[in-house]
This record gives sequence, structure tokens and C-alpha cells, in this order.
Amino acid sequence: DTFNLVAGMLPIFRSFRDNLAASVQLNAKTSAKFKQALAQLSAFQVANGEPVKDHQKLLRNLQVVDIMVEILKMYNKPFIKQAGGKDHLAEVCHDIYTCLETYLLGNSRKNELYAAKFIPFFQSQIGQGLNAESTAMELARDNRDIIDRLPRSQIDSFISLLLKNKDGRYLDFLGVLCVCDGIAIPENQIYICKKLLEDHKDSGVVYLTEPSKNKKSMEVSVDGGRSWLSLSKFAKERGDGGENSYEYLEHQLDLFGQLCYGRNEYVIKCITEDLRYLTWTEVFICLKDSSLPNDLRAKYCTLIVGMFVDVSPNYSALENLELSFIFNEVRKDPAGDSIQVADTSITGAQLTFFPELREWIAKFMRKNTDMTASNVGENELIGEVFRLLHYLVSFGYYSASSDIEQLLKPLLGVLDGRNDKPFEKASGELQKEWSKRGRFEKNTQNKAIVDAKYQAMEVLDVFFNFAFNVRLESLIYEFKSTVESMDKDGASGPAVSFDHMRSKTKGGSSMVPMGGAVDPRYNVASGADSTAGIIQILMREAKDSEILTYDITSYVRFRLEHVYNKVKLFKSLGLEKVLLDLGNYQYDKMVVKSVHLLNRFYSAHASLFEKAIQGQVLITVSSIDTFKKVKFLVPELRRLTTAKLTPDMEARMMEILNIFTRYCVLRRRTSGEVTDDPHPMNQKILLNFGVVDDIFSVLSKRIDVKMIDTQYAGLRKIFQMCFIFLQAMARGNDPVQSRIFERMDRLLTVPGAPAELGLCIAEVFTGNQNLCLSIKPDQVRRVVELVAVHREHGSELLEALNAIVKVEELDLPLKRNQAAVMTYINQNRSRVAAILEPENEEKRLDLLHDGQETNDKLRYLINLVDVLATCAEGENRFIESMCQNIFSLNEILQVLNDPVIPIWCKRPYLRFFVWCYLNTAGGKIESGCGDLDHDERMWTFLHFIKDTLGALCTGFMNFMRTRGRAADLRQTMQKRRNTVSKRPSTSSKARPMSPRTEEVTLTTPGILQYIFEGVLPMLQVFFTDFFAPDKKLKTHQTEIAVSQYIGVSLLTLYESITTIINSPNQYSLLKSTIACIINYQELSVPEDLLTRFQQDAFKADIDLRSDSQKEYTEDFFEEEELNNKLNMFVANFQTAYEGENTIKEQIGEPYTMVYCEDGGDEDLPRGREFQDLLRLFQDGEDVAKDRIRKLIDHLHISFHSPEYRSVTSVQRLALDTVNIKCLQLLRALIHNKVIVRTAIDESGGTSSVLTRYDDMISTIQRSINADGTTDKILPMLSDKNDSVVRETLALLNMLLYNAQRDVQRSFEHYCLNTREEQFFRDIETRLHRSTVALKERRALQSQFQAKKEKDEKLAETVRQRPTESKATGKSMLKVAEARNEYEMQEIMRTVPDAVKPKKEEAQDAIDTTQDDGYIELVLRILAGLCDGQQRTIQNYLREQPDNIKSINLVVDTVNYLHLYKDGVNKANVELVIQIIQTLVEFTSGNTENQTSVFDAQVIDALNSIMRTDWEWVMMVEVMGPIMDLLRNMVELSVPATKSLALLVGDTISYETLYLRLEECYMHRHASPEVDIVAYRIVHFLMRLNDFAPKKRKWVGHPDFMAIHNPKNKDWLPIWEHYQQYTLSVELVHADALQRVYFAAEFKDDLRAEIKDQLKWNIQRDSAANKLRDFLKWADDIREDMGYQGQVSKNKFTAFFVKNSVYWARGMLLLTFFLNIFMLATWEAPSYFWSILPDTPSYYNPVIYAVGALHLILSLFVAITFFIANLKNFTLPSAITYLAKKFTGKEDEDTGPSIEKHNELNIFGLATLYHIVSMHGE
Repeated sequence: DTFNLVAGMLPIFRSFRDNLAASVQLNAKTSAKFKQALAQLSAFQVANGEPVKDHQKLLRNLQVVDIMVEILKMYNKPFIKQAGGKDHLAEVCHDIYTCLETYLLGNSRKNELYAAKFIPFFQSQIGQGLNAESTAMELARDNRDIIDRLPRSQIDSFISLLLKNKDGRYLDFLGVLCVCDGIAIPENQIYICKKLLEDHKDSGVVYLTEPSKNKKSMEVSVDGGRSWLSLSKFAKERGDGGENSYEYLEHQLDLFGQLCYGRNEYVIKCITEDLRYLTWTEVFICLKDSSLPNDLRAKYCTLIVGMFVDVSPNYSALENLELSFIFNEVRKDPAGDSIQVADTSITGAQLTFFPELREWIAKFMRKNTDMTASNVGENELIGEVFRLLHYLVSFGYYSASSDIEQLLKPLLGVLDGRNDKPFEKASGELQKEWSKRGRFEKNTQNKAIVDAKYQAMEVLDVFFNFAFNVRLESLIYEFKSTVESMDKDGASGPAVSFDHMRSKTKGGSSMVPMGGAVDPRYNVASGADSTAGIIQILMREAKDSEILTYDITSYVRFRLEHVYNKVKLFKSLGLEKVLLDLGNYQYDKMVVKSVHLLNRFYSAHASLFEKAIQGQVLITVSSIDTFKKVKFLVPELRRLTTAKLTPDMEARMMEILNIFTRYCVLRRRTSGEVTDDPHPMNQKILLNFGVVDDIFSVLSKRIDVKMIDTQYAGLRKIFQMCFIFLQAMARGNDPVQSRIFERMDRLLTVPGAPAELGLCIAEVFTGNQNLCLSIKPDQVRRVVELVAVHREHGSELLEALNAIVKVEELDLPLKRNQAAVMTYINQNRSRVAAILEPENEEKRLDLLHDGQETNDKLRYLINLVDVLATCAEGENRFIESMCQNIFSLNEILQVLNDPVIPIWCKRPYLRFFVWCYLNTAGGKIESGCGDLDHDERMWTFLHFIKDTLGALCTGFMNFMRTRGRAADLRQTMQKRRNTVSKRPSTSSKARPMSPRTEEVTLTTPGILQYIFEGVLPMLQVFFTDFFAPDKKLKTHQTEIAVSQYIGVSLLTLYESITTIINSPNQYSLLKSTIACIINYQELSVPEDLLTRFQQDAFKADIDLRSDSQKEYTEDFFEEEELNNKLNMFVANFQTAYEGENTIKEQIGEPYTMVYCEDGGDEDLPRGREFQDLLRLFQDGEDVAKDRIRKLIDHLHISFHSPEYRSVTSVQRLALDTVNIKCLQLLRALIHNKVIVRTAIDESGGTSSVLTRYDDMISTIQRSINADGTTDKILPMLSDKNDSVVRETLALLNMLLYNAQRDVQRSFEHYCLNTREEQFFRDIETRLHRSTVALKERRALQSQFQAKKEKDEKLAETVRQRPTESKATGKSMLKVAEARNEYEMQEIMRTVPDAVKPKKEEAQDAIDTTQDDGYIELVLRILAGLCDGQQRTIQNYLREQPDNIKSINLVVDTVNYLHLYKDGVNKANVELVIQIIQTLVEFTSGNTENQTSVFDAQVIDALNSIMRTDWEWVMMVEVMGPIMDLLRNMVELSVPATKSLALLVGDTISYETLYLRLEECYMHRHASPEVDIVAYRIVHFLMRLNDFAPKKRKWVGHPDFMAIHNPKNKDWLPIWEHYQQYTLSVELVHADALQRVYFAAEFKDDLRAEIKDQLKWNIQRDSAANKLRDFLKWADDIREDMGYQGQVSKNKFTAFFVKNSVYWARGMLLLTFFLNIFMLATWEAPSYFWSILPDTPSYYNPVIYAVGALHLILSLFVAITFFIANLKNFTLPSAITYLAKKFTGKEDEDTGPSIEKHNELNIFGLATLYHIVSMHGE
């Protein structure tokens, strides 16, 4: 319809344009019709006062905008005037500009860019009365590209027009140029102020105001002060916005506000002091004057903020949370200890007028406790007053709890929309209807209310900050008092009595915590029987079992209640109801803000603990000075980030960033020299002040790249400095590295600082294994593309690639990253690696001969070669081959042997030589180095190395002898330490020329880096794989001598150089290289050097810290320890507050089962406040549907709304925090019911209770899933925040609990109707990400293990090498003598508690079981979607025929299983089981998926998994799902399954199955699950046999077992044991007869009479009824079998029941005998009166004997009958009714009676027969 409306107008517009072009006469009628169409089109673009972008877009797409501009261009054409239609056309053009202005509303960048091409034309029509000014203004509004390009002459032209005609629209346009998208433009503000206000102050362009004589009202002059009029009267005479109008005054006030915005001190001083256009007295009088229009008062309130409040030196003291504290200044009562002067803020700033302003605000708020929709101006005023209040509270002028409490009640009154009215005196049904619906709708009146309420919520948010700061400081004070008491009294603290907190119960005492009782479940632990013992536990790292005792929990909760009650702001005010009501407004910002505040209200304790752990306390003078300086500078930095910077402001920001950068690194205590070592304490101070987030905000500034060297040159320098600061902050700081990595995509788009960006990225990945594994190939591609763009001007980006490729902490490369870098370099080879082309060999040599570090092209070449060498590292054959094609061996050796080339240029070539030629996957023959061991060029280079090492040894000796002190040596070498531990910075442009090869000394730049990164790896490889000396050959004597000299030199250097290195990798490399060389017995080594090396080199612990790091430890040790104690103290408080992770503790149900997985993917917040928040969304056993809609709406808005997709990093973090809480709440609504149901089930609950819980769970699931929840939540799987994705997956998993069909249908609808592909891409991406990360971790672990074993082998060889004293190397011994003479023992000292080497720590961090991508949750969701044989979803997961790219998630899952087939262990067994269970759901009843799974070689994976050597418990856990999957693949009898079953039978490992069956048999008594697995194996094999060819032996045949039994085990008895209890049933399914095997261990309990009843009594009138009746019979039979099993367990009853056949047959036999006996012995009576027959004498004894036996058997039969059918007896309905009536229970509803098929009437014929049979005799 919307499209048709605009398309239908197109002919009208085209016809009008064509008529004008054809000079057709324009009359009133024609213009009226066209104006009507324009009016309709303008209204079409706006709905409820808000622009509709989709409607605006139609004007652009259908070229309506172009047609309107064409009409506008005809206005000044001559024929229009001659035709006499100019007046009509002027009206049309006016309406066209109005329509275009509406088109530009809403800040749509696409709309603005489309209209921007007409800017020159629009400017040409300004001043002609066509309303072009409004369109130009709207086009420029918040459009930085236009504003930055607007020349000053254009501003002058507008001022000239304004001087000619005082039109308010010109003022608006000038105001738009002053503020752009919330950022002040100081240059424009000052220029307009000077040109308009100062230069034309006497022109009358500004309306003047001054107080009246009584000082209670204002007067206004519109003629430059010649005449004055009461402002209130003037306001009543509203004009058209032109000359002498009230509207012009409004535009003037708006311009003043925009001129002063952003604290422009020049303009503020000019307006308020120099020109005195507005003074404090004037604006305050206007604000108070109730006779003025409210909208005018609102403007004056805005000016108070911009001119008098938001000015220096005020800064926000409450906008951000305080996380760092000076320990000695922590106050006991922060809210009450602050002594405040009436006009002074807590920051020390002063507002002399604040007392009277505070009094007026209080009076105003008391008067305005509700809002009326019709009073728009009054609502605007209320909103502006709240905005003013927000600034005053933030600046700290309300610093006491009493001040805030006075404001809070009226504030909540205004917030509570239930108090609002549509208009004055509204009542009755109208008021009710409006309160129920009308007040929430979008319209102009409600918008003013919403804006005011939103400002009030902003104030409330600051109140929360105030409360949080007070509570956090109070908690820190608790820690402080505890520490002081321990120091003073020896770990004894203030005694606390718990008697007043106990309430007597039957079981003893119980705790009454904050707001509720604690169950008496705690036992007092040893050591916690006193306050002193409690404090000792709280101040150390304690286990949960130690914390969760009665006394400790009581103590902690008592102290927390004391902390919490420091601020009693929101108690008993009904805040939660107000916030829930605010979430009903149909405005996105209201929903988001209300949920945010609700979360803050119910997360007070959780936030307190979280931030307290992040917090820090400061005790050193250095830290305190840094804290104070940062606290002073941060507000200024934040102000600078929100403005367009002037040169002075840019210089100031550079100065601040320089200061902050210096704080991030350590300085030498003595010399004050800046080092490269990080300063952890200062880094945390800066992080806690939010400086990193502020820097991200600076880097997020949008600028025009084309103007980067002109208008934005200063900002470019700031960008560079920002990256330098981030680099310093990221050094050794994992949290900062992670935060930078999260924003890497955005940072890669920052222009103007490629070098600094490269160094920053390099620092982020240096030493951070997880980030190196987490980087995406696309991010690598973007870095390489930046290299291609900037080339030699961004060579530092190549250093970033080096850091990405190689994990520094492990000194190992990542193959995935190596391949990615090489791939993208090859794709951009012409731009990235043009210098490496063969034709440029001479250019390369010329650059190398130049040797100047300031040569950008040389640095680019060096870094590029270095990257190639790093990519080839690790024996990667493909990359080695590519690199060998780039540089030939001849060129490499030529460079290495060239004496002119400096050594810092040789280092990357030497690394290239090592990893591309010497140490290769293809071997030395393939690389062309087969003859290198005796190659003259190689030994020429080794001669050079010998000389270099000798020069270093001599340098060490000379230095010590000339300087005389070992400390001097350390200080000198520390100056060059950066050349050891990291690459020298190549970003400097003013370095001197580097020394040539022959000039190598200790101070040569890069010498030690050259040794450690080039020489040592080369020597290690050469002497391991190439060196083959033979003393008998004279030609080898020189080689042996050179090698021996190198070995002795390294041993000598080892004793000196270890004092200046601080890298464990370098230390390990030096040791292993020496070991490789001295391993050769042909080389003679001085005995004392070798002995010392053997003793010292392989110590487990050695202190490799630099001197600055040691000084840091000495200076900040106590401070670090204190902060560690604080962290433990808070963590223990949190554990005690949250309580045990049990159902009983968390939700109050009487079960001790674990509440949630602690620390797992489905963990939930614990503690009372989370459950309190959850109760707000519950409604009895169901959920409050309207309230949970708010949570879902928040998720949808924050993820999909453009306004919230482009927010700052701080705002994004806050949104993500609330999103996570929303997802957790939705999940907890289901989880709480599920976990209780599980506990009831495990405790033996009745089926009726379980059914009731199932119904409750299903109802909650349906309630949450209603209204398109799936459509809103599924896209969140692509969120960049992994925590949000995890919670989304967890919620989806819980929604699919019990295979909830409605949720499955929603997903099915989402896929089939939206054709959405993102879900499948997200799942595929997560599987791929986990696959790659797992492979990389395994590769790293394998490489590290191999390296470790090699080092251990070398170490053992060195220890066993015999020492010998030779004359060779005597000159080298002089260095050792010098070392002894000058006390070099000081250098070799180690700290008592040596730190574990970083490499060991890194190896521990290689976790190959880490679940990257939350794969287990993903698999559960996929399984849940298919649960219940949902064929549509099963097929869609395999193939999406309607998508552009089809993703086979079924095959992807099998491929993921292959990763674990050879490595199943305890750590990953749960994941493997979940993978198999997911495949079970994929294949259940789906032959296509079964075939796909088989084709993906799932049988091979299962065979490998089954062969794993497990404990039997783990075997049972894994084999169950495996057999389910195998059973699925053979369960049907359709043709596809038959062929598949044959293939499965050919590929499955029968031997493994038999072995697992044997293992189950051995442990069959351990657990019922063991037999279940065993039967599944047997049934699967029997099912395979159903499909096997007739010629093949049966799976249970001995011959078949022998074939698959290489160990000749006797499996036949085991098979027969399980086979005898196996039965089968045949069912018709899919028009085929299906056979199903099942275990029947209790088949003896199935009575024959029951089977007969089933056969003869089942309904057969239809197939559906037969199946339905059969299922009912099955329930009854199962119940009867259970009862028979109980009977058989009792010896007495079993005696009768088990022998029932004998009793019955015996009775029948005796009955037959008695009848025959009587017929044979009876004769007619001798006497006719006798009624008894004549019998023989033996008759009576026989009859009595046999009759007694018959009677006994009859009794046994009757007893057996009653025992067997006891559960089946029922009373007649009449008797049941009479019994109920007698007991008074006839009215009770016991539910519908369920009739059993095998029930017996106790008065029925069967019962009567058995009773009579006993008396038959």
C-alpha cells in the first residue's frame, strides 16, 4: 500500500513538471491540486510525530526528489514570470521545500547524501521566500561532511540575510553549524559569535532583555534598547517568526544555547559578561516567572545549564563509578562524612547561586508531582528542570543522602505514569482508558511526557551511581577496618554478636539474613568459632565449604546489610512498579532505560562485588600521586572527546595522552629513564577511571579521509597518540588486550595512523595465546590490505602480522595464521611484495647497503622478510616452497656475508635462511642445502659469527675493566634491553646510521636481537642436522676450530649475557644452542666453563626480571599484596552472600540438589536479589506475560534498532550487560521449574506431580515463545559479544526442553518463511571456529611437547658430557677471570622465590579441551529442534534449498565428531556424548540424514571411539548414545535402510562390539545402565542379522564370533545370556513390517492369562483404535508386571504364584481321579431308603485322603488368584458412592476414573468361582 501511494503520485508530479516545461499556464486550481498532493506526501513520511524511514526511502527510490528539484529549478525561468504564474509557483515551491524538509527528518545518512548533490542549488534560492532555508538547515543538521565543507563566506551570507530580515530560520541555520550530532564545533561557534554578536551588537539583530524595576519579571526590547515591553505581554503576541516576533526571540535563545554548547568559554563570557545579553539574574527570573509561557521558561532553563552550570571547573563526580581509592582516605560513612558548603560541590567547584537554585528546584518538584498530556509546554519545562537537576547531581552539589531523599519522592511521582492525566480534570472511563492505553501510544503530546520522564530516569541513574559509590567505599572500609584490626590485634577483629539475628526453630537456631531467613543448614567450621577465626578465613583464599558455614555466612550478611543500609534511597517507594510501568511506553528509549534501571535496582550486590574485585586501594606515594593527577585530568579529557577540537584543544589532549602514556611504563628509580616494562598499578588506575573507553570514543570519531592532511591534521596526530597510549596500556595487560581485540574491526578503519596502529595491534597479540587463536581470517586480510595501501609508510603493520602468526610466550607459530597471512600476501603480491620480485634484486641490495634506519623502504623490506620467515617457521612445506621461490640460497648467503650490510638488516635474512632452507619439512636435500655442511660460503658466514661473538666477549671484558662495577654494566645494557626482549622500534625517523658489520660492539643497535633471533637458531639447527666433523681430514680441522671457538664464546657469553635478558624463551634458546654445540666430543671446552654451565644452566627457577621490574616489586609489593587480599576478601564475601549452590538455598524448595552448573555455559546468578527480580516476572505457576514482553522488547531494540547499534563502547557494554540479564531471567523462569522437577523425579515423586510440573514448564515456554520471540532472539547469535551469544544459546536450549513443539514450529516458521540464512552461517561459523581452535591448540601442544623433550634430551647429554681442560680457548677465559675480579656474582643472583618460567605457565594454558564457540550448547539446540522426529527441521538442517548457500549441518556435526575420535577423555567426554546424541536426533526416522551421516564416515569415527581404553563407567556413558545412533541407522525396513544396513554391517567393528559386550557382562551388577548398554549392543547385532544375506553366518554363531575374535575369547555364553532375555515385536510402519527387539528380563512376570486377554479383547475396528487400545493395554500390562515382580520377591507369595500351574493342574487331576474313582466304586444302595451308595471298605479312607489334598490344592489356587489379582480388584460403583457419602467426600473431585482392561469386580463371577471352589468338597 505504501509503495502504491507514492507510485500513484508519480504521474501527478511528472505531469506538473512537464506542463511547466512546456510553458503551460499555471492557475490556482492546478497549483491547489498539486499542493494537496505535496501535503499528503509530507504527512505520509511522518507517523505519530516520528519520521518513517521506509516511507522516505520510497521518495528516493522512485526519484520523486529529483522531480521536485526539477520543478524548483523552473522558478527563476523567464517564461514563468511572463505567464503570470510566478505567485502560484512560489506557493508550490514553498510546499516542495516543506516536503523536502520532511524527507530529511530522522538523520538518515542515505537520504542526506542523496540530497547533498543539490546543495548549491538550494543555497541559490535562500532568501527568496521559498523556505529553502529550512531544507538547507535540515540537510546540514548533524551532517559533519557538509558542515566541515561549508565555507565562511556562506556563514557571512546568512548573517547578511539576517541583518536584512530578522527571520528566525536564519538563526536556526547558524545554530545547526554550531553543534553536529552532539559535538560542538568551536570554530563556528566563535566565528558566529564574533561576526553576529560582537561586530553587529548595535544593529538590533539581538533582542535585548533586562529585569524590571521590581526584579520579579523581565522586559524585552526588539529595537536595540530604544523601547521596552513586558516579556510576558510580548510572549502573548505570537507572530510568524519574522520581524519583532516572539518566535524570533525563541530562535535567538536556541542559538545562544548552541553557541555555548560544549563549554565554549569565549562565547559564554561574551554573552554573559562582555555584552551582557543574558546574565544569571535574567535567566533565573525568567525561569521562575510563572506568567511566561512554559516552553519559554524551558528554553531559559536550558540556557542555565549551558551558560552557568555546565562550565568549568565543574565536572561530573557521579557519571562514572569510582573503583580506585586511597587506602588511608577511605571513609566509614561516605554519605554522611562529607561536610559540604552550601554553594560548593564535592569536587571543590563553586556555584554562588546554587542555594537559591536548589530551593526553587525543590519547590518546583513539590508542586509538579504528575503530568498532564495536554500541557505540552509545562511538560517540556519539567523535562528541562530534570536535565538541570541531572547536571547538578552529577557535579556533586547534592552529595548527602538527605538531599537526594528529598528529591526522590517527587521525582518518582513524576515518573509514575499512573498519576498522569490526558487533560485537566479528566476522570471516569476516559481517564481509565487513557491510563490503560492512551498514555503509552506515540503522539506529539505523549512525546513531551516521555522526554521529561526520560530525563527523570537519567537523574535516577545518577542516584544509583551515588548509592553505588557510597556502598563500594563502605565495603572497602570494611576491608580497611579488618586489615587494621588484624595488624593491631593479631588477626582479631571487632566482636560481633549474632544472638539478635537468630530465631528459634524446632531444630535449633537459624539465621535471619537481609530480608529473609537462613535455613539451619550451616555447621560451624573449625577456625570460625570466633570473629577472629572468621576474619582469618575471609582474608585468605578459602574453599566454598569453609565460607559456607553458619557463623561466617551470618557475619558476612550482617556486615553487608550494614554496608547496604548506608544509603536507604529506594526502600518502600515502589520503584520496581514504576519502572515496570515505564517499560510499557511505545518508545524504544523508555523500554531500554526502564529495564536498565530495574536491573540496577536488583543487581546492587552483584555489581558491588563485581566492581569491588576490579577496584584497587592505593598506599604508595607514587600511586596516590598518579591517582590524583588522573582524577584531575580525566574530566578534561572527556570534555575534549565530545567537541570538535581547536588547535589549542588538540595540543592539550596530546599533552594529557602523553602524561597517561608515561604512567603506563616503568621508570628507573635512579636515572629516571623510561623503560618498556609495563606499570601494572598505574595501568589499573587508568583502566578503572575509564580512560581506555574514552580513547575508544576518540578513535570512533567520524572524519573525512580526504581531509585527513588538511582540516583533520591535528586529529590525525591525536589518533596516533591514542594508539601509542593503547599500546602502552596493552603491554602485559590481558584485560586491555582483550578489550582492544573486541574493537579490532573498528580500529582497523581508523585513518591516518598506520604505523601506530600496527604497533598497537602487535602489542595486543604479543604474549596472548588466546587472542592469536581467536583472530578471524577476515581480520588478517584487512591488516594485509592496510599493508598494501600504506606500504613503506605502514611497515609496522607487518610487525603486527608477526605477532599474530607467532605465540611469543610459547615461541611457537600458529599454522592457521601462517597460512592466512601468506594467502593474503599472495593475493596482494603486486602491492605488498613488489620489492621481492626477481627483477628487483638490485634494488633490494641497494636498500640493504644504504643501511639507514630512517629509510622507510628499507624498514619495509626488513619487516616483510621477517614476516615471511615467521610464516615459514615450524616446518610448513607449502610456505617453505613459496619462500624458496622468492629468495634463492645464493642471494641469502650473499646478504649474510656482505660486510657492508648492517647486522640489523641481516637478522630477518638469517631467520629466513634458518626456516626456509636449514630447518625445513622437506629436508636439506629438497631445500638444496645437502652440501652446506662444508660449503665455503657457509663457513665464511660462521667465521663472521665467530668474530662477532668474540667481539662481544671482548666488549664485556673491556667494559668491566674500564668501568669497574657490575652495576654499571647492567645499567648500560639495560639501555639497549629493548634490542634483546623485543624488536627495536622502527618508527623513529631520526636515528643515526647503523654500524657496519666490522664495527660490531656491545652498543650496536640490534646486536643481541641478531644473536638471539638469528644466530642462535641457526647454530642450533646447523650443529644438530648439518655439522659432521672428521678430525682425520685436514680440511675439517679449520671447521672444528671455528666451531670450538663459537662454543667457548657462547659459554663465556652465557655467564654475562643472562644478566640483561628477561625472556625465558631467549634463556632457553641460549642453553639449548650451547648444548647442541658442546654435544660434539670432537670439540674441546674449558673445564671450568663447562662445569659452571652444567651446574647453573638447567636450574628449574631463575629470576629473569629486569632491574626496573625488580624495583617495581620492591616498591609496590605491599600494595599488590593488599589488593590481592582485597580481591580475596570481596570474593569470599560474595560466596557467603550468594550461599550454597543448591535448590534449597537459592529458590527455597526443600531439595539439596545443585541449582545450576557452577561456572559452566548455563550458569545463573545466585543470591536473593536475582530471585527477587525473577519473581517480578512470575504470576503464580505461570509467568507475567506483559512483563516478560519488556525483556524481549529490550533484546529486540538493543540488537536491531539503528539508534542502539551505533553507540559508544561504554554504552554497548551497558546494553550487553542488561541483555545478558534479560536472557538469564527468561531462562531462569524455565530453569527453576525444570530443576525442581528433576529433583522431585530423583527423589521418587509421583507421576501426577511430575505431570503438573511438565505442564507448568510447557506453559512458561509457550508464554516466552509467543509473539515472535524466536525471530527476535535467533539473530542475536551473530552478536560480537560472546557472553550474549552464550546466554542466547542457553535460553534457546531451555526453550526446547522436552522438545517443546511450539518452539520447534516457531523455528520452522522462521526458517521457511523468512528465508533467513544467518542462523545457519552462525552455527557453521561456531563449528568452524571451534574446529580450527582445537586443531591449533593440539598442534601447539604437540610442538611444545616435542621442543620440551628435545631440550630435556640435550640437558641430559650436557650433564653426562665429561669435562676436560684444554689449551684451546684460553683467551676466552680472561673474561671469566674479569668476572671473578669485578664481582660478577652480583649479576648472577636469583631471588629466593623464583617465579615459574613463562613458558611453563604458557604450556599449562594450552587447554585442548576448551569449548570454543559453546559447541555443546549449539549441539543441544540442534538436537532439541529435531527431537520428536521433526522431519521438516531434520531435512532443513541438512539442506536449505531456498537459500543462496546451503549449509549441511548434519555433515558438519559428523566432521566435528572426527576431531575427537582419537582423543576421548574425561575432559571432553560430555561434549563427545552430546555430539553423538545430536546425530541420534538428526537420524531418528530420517533415512536421508542416515545416509548423509554414513557418507561422512561416522562409522569410522564410532569405531575409533569405541576402541578407546576407558574405565567401565565412562564406557557405559559413551556406548549408550553410540548404540542409539547405530540402531537409528538400521531400525527401519524400507529399501534405503536395507542397503544402508549392509554397508553398516560391512564397516562396523564387530570385535570392538563384542569386547564392549564382554565388559558390560563383567560389570552387569554394578549399575542398571550397564545391562541397558549390553542389550542395545545385542539388539543392534541381531537387527544387522535381519538384513544380512542368508549365506552369512548369524552374529551369534560361534563361527562368526571366531572370525572377529583374534584373542580367542569365549563370547558365546555372554551372547546367550543376553539373547535368552530378548524378545521382538513386529509392527507395520511406512507400509512395511518393522521388527523391534527389546529386553525382557522380567518376561516371567507376564502372566499367560493377561496375554490371552490382550489377544481376544483388543479393539480391531480400525488401525488407529487398535494402536490406541494397544497402548492402553501396554500401560496396564506394565503395571501388572511390576506388581508380579514385587510378588515374586516375597518368598511366601512367590511360593504360591510361581507354582500356580502345579496347583491348578494338580487340582484338575485330583478332580478327575475322584470322579473316576466314584464311578468305579459306587454301587446301588442295598436298602431302598438309603440315599447313599454302597462303597467298598477302602472307599472312605481314599476319599478323605484324596479329598483333603484336593481341598488344599483348591485353597492354593484361590490364594494364588487373590495374590495375583490383588491390584486389579475394584468395588461396584454403588458401593463406592455409598462409602463417599458416608465419609462426607462425595463432593470431592478426584478426576476422571480410568478404567483398566484387566480389572476384576470383587463380587464378580471369577471371584465367586474361586471362593466356591474352596468349598466344593
